[in-house]
Amino acid sequence: MEEARWRAEDRDRLGRRLIPWVLTAARRAARRGDAPELARLDRLVSRLALGMTAGEELLLEELLARRTSISVHDLLAWEARLPPPGEAPDPSRIELVAALVLDPSPSSG
Repeated sequence: MEEARWRAEDRDRLGRRLIPWVLTAARRAARRGDAPELARLDRLVSRLALGMTAGEELLLEELLARRTSISVHDLLAWEARLPPPGEAPDPSRIELVAALVLDPSPSSG
């Protein structure tokens, strides 16, 4: 459940509300001609728009709950620590090791 990504249509998520702020920073980077910064901001917007796991969203909430103000660079550092969004986590392996069959009829013997 923690690794399930929430749907991008859910506009009330914390990350979605940060997108306009990040886009403003991206416009400033574009005006400066800062291509590497613009690429990083583009990845951040994609992460915020396409969805996060519950764990990623909790980490974002912790970042935003700090008593000091945060910057776009704080968000970029947060995003850089996360695994790539397209990378699926290793699925849990379930294996049947043994089975027990009980016969409910009384035994004759």
